Amino acid sequence: MTRNSSYIFTHATEIAERRGRYARLLQAQEVKRTVLGVGAATARLFQGLRQMFGQAERS
Repeated sequence: MTRNSSYIFTHATEIAERRGRYARLLQAQEVKRTVLGVGAATARLFQGLRQMFGQAERS
């Protein structure tokens, strides 16, 4: 391998590693958004159930 091709290989490897880290970061952020979204939906569900059963008890 020539010096230039060695540099290109090293540089390409570094770029691939950075892209891999960035992809994992994006995936982690997406998981976090999904978990937070599920948590918010669950909170709304329980709030609705409390309102529904709270009204039923008062009636």
